[in-house]
Amino acid sequence: MPARMRPGSSRKTWAEFDTVTMNIHMVGVGGIGMSGLARCLVAQGHFVTGSDLKPSTLARSLGIPISAGHDPDNLGPAQLVVRSAAVRDDNPEIVEARDRKIEVLKYAQMLGRLTQDRLTISVAGCHGKTTTAAMIAYVLTRAGLEPGFVIGGLIPQLGSNGALGRGRHFVTEACEYDRSFHQVLPRCAVVTNIEEDHLDYYRDLAEIVQAYREFASRATEIVVGSVDNPGAASIIAERKGRDEGYSIERDADWRARNIEVRDGRWTFEVLKYGKSFGEFQLAVPGVHNVSNALAAIAAGTWAGVGREIVQVALSEFAGAARRFQLLGRRNGVAVIDDYGHDPTEIQATLRAARLRYPEKKIWCVFQPHQRSRTRIFLKEFAKAFGDANLVLLPEIYDSRDQESKPISSADLAKLLDQSGKAALFLPTFDAVVEFLREKATPDCVVLTMGAGDVDEIARKLLAE
Repeated sequence: MPARMRPGSSRKTWAEFDTVTMNIHMVGVGGIGMSGLARCLVAQGHFVTGSDLKPSTLARSLGIPISAGHDPDNLGPAQLVVRSAAVRDDNPEIVEARDRKIEVLKYAQMLGRLTQDRLTISVAGCHGKTTTAAMIAYVLTRAGLEPGFVIGGLIPQLGSNGALGRGRHFVTEACEYDRSFHQVLPRCAVVTNIEEDHLDYYRDLAEIVQAYREFASRATEIVVGSVDNPGAASIIAERKGRDEGYSIERDADWRARNIEVRDGRWTFEVLKYGKSFGEFQLAVPGVHNVSNALAAIAAGTWAGVGREIVQVALSEFAGAARRFQLLGRRNGVAVIDDYGHDPTEIQATLRAARLRYPEKKIWCVFQPHQRSRTRIFLKEFAKAFGDANLVLLPEIYDSRDQESKPISSADLAKLLDQSGKAALFLPTFDAVVEFLREKATPDCVVLTMGAGDVDEIARKLLAE
């Protein structure tokens, strides 16, 4: 029977959690980060329960008791409650926990506790952090270091989105929303890029950069950052030689040059402090992934992994689920799914698709994520689809959104049409699937994109 902790007793360190089992209830357990964290807590021997409005297949795979919907009774004998960032203060389970004087932690706070005594590598950035964190975790795994990890995507080669690991290292994503990444204390912090995002939370880009600056200041040994991105470059420059920058465009501590595509694989030479560090090749497409790989090379080298192992690992790394993932083919039509949901990600992914399939028509099914983001970046979205031949737009996916101003995917379709880009607003998934079944021909590539559930369109298309 799990040991009970008195209400109001002192917080537990990672080492103590490893020896003292608890009843832990997780509110919003179906999310990609929460489910990965749950895997780690179960591996430590805790009795974990969870709840979610609509428990996902991922949540069901955890093998723990999960309740559909939120009810005070779901807490059971919980001694600690962990909540997703999307769960509000008025959630009935959170209200019940506080009434019962049960400690309530946000996901990031729990992750910080879990990792505080590990050699933690935390990857932050407006985009690229899932792939970069997955690359690093795979490099360390390939080197036999048995790292722990919690990553915002399923990594087929690692078996899941989270594992406790037996080694000293732990790899995490570090999200800037709600300043969550200030809850981790990494040895090595990676900053892939800084851009305007989450403007429902942050005032402007300057405030976002300051939040990243504070995240970097928490790194106890090294910060690795892209000097191709102005925000990340400013942080590296401010730290005056303590850290390492990487670049695909200019001189840096780590630089990729002679980037080319050979037989569908991106190859490049890496320079370390101006001297050749060898040739690398990637199984995942796109120049943006060359940049991600540089971060993984720098972090892996810091962790003590030899160059040859890093080369082999990156050549094998097949990517995370929903990151340019080929799901299958239907009547000769390649169907690919990607998580990209901001203008920069869309542009980079479509550019990679164009280079991978130069003779094909690229049909992009894009589901905007959150009405506030869609409204704020509407014009930027309209400029991001240059490499698509056709854009199909289902209605916006709402999540964690307080937006009150009217906005629809139809507004983006109108702007795209005005700019000369073929675009159709098809509000329901069924309408999109029906269109694709009737119109897509073998000279097309269908690419579904978005941070919501747009991958269901791809799976429905392939199912029949």
